[in-house]
Amino acid sequence: MNFYVAVPTLLTATVLQIVVAPRITILQAKPDLVLVVVVAWAVVSGAEGGMAWGVIGGLLLDFLGGAPLGTNVISLALVAFLVAQAHLGVVETNLLLALGAMLAGSIIHDLTFLLVLQLSGSSVPWVTDFVRVVLPSAALNALIMPLVYWLFVWLHRRSEPVEGLHW
Repeated sequence: MNFYVAVPTLLTATVLQIVVAPRITILQAKPDLVLVVVVAWAVVSGAEGGMAWGVIGGLLLDFLGGAPLGTNVISLALVAFLVAQAHLGVVETNLLLALGAMLAGSIIHDLTFLLVLQLSGSSVPWVTDFVRVVLPSAALNALIMPLVYWLFVWLHRRSEPVEGLHW
């Protein structure tokens, strides 16, 4: 997907995450819509697209959200890179592998986010946050993943260049 689709998609996810997602709480978990979008695209498109979406999504969250500048860029780019490393043609049509990537990506994202917060001087109760926030958030993100994943599989197939057609 090109830049003209990535930015509006990520901007929409960012605004929904900042405005709507805080009202959707299960236990202490809130959906991380930008993370779901970034992981889904990294699974479907691979390293180059996933990293670009991770950096753009992180910048949008850093500028529009309340976290310290750079926190989201670091955590989303890292997750996109790691998820994209497992990109195989089979992942594009395998929802179970995509869900596994979402669970792992969500945990890595939240732990990286907490680490960056701690390194920037914040106090982080690791065990409490892991049990009450990180694990429930991973489960909630995994519940959202199939909707975004199948949409991106469909979009990716429609936007791939046709073999043998050159200008």
